Amino acid sequence: MIPLVVHLPAERVVTNLDDLSISSFARHGFKQVKELDKNYLEGVQEVWFGYYDKRDLEIRIYDSHKAALQLGVKPAREAIDNNKVVFNTSNKYSGYADYLVVGNAVLLCQRELASCLNLTKTMGLLEPF
Repeated sequence: MIPLVVHLPAERVVTNLDDLSISSFARHGFKQVKELDKNYLEGVQEVWFGYYDKRDLEIRIYDSHKAALQLGVKPAREAIDNNKVVFNTSNKYSGYADYLVVGNAVLLCQRELASCLNLTKTMGLLEPF
């Protein structure tokens, strides 16, 4: 499948790929710290907390791009709107400020959208901005 690369920051959707895994992100610098409980999110296959370029990220993997859009966007918005504490490690709390849908994954971004966009750019899924 040839990936459809779309840069729509207003809608926070980068590509419609259905075959991304946590290793797809790890190969490009995402450092996995802990696999999180996936039972609180409908339809999610994996949830990982980690970091990229000194920023916390949470990556939620769904079985398809369609599932990421239909099942992943609302919980991502809720996490951001509520500025929830998502993970506690060594007394450091990480709330997320934005999210990005990257194919069949939803990324929660610490501080700003750019922290997720930079990883996606490194993966070759986003044209330079």
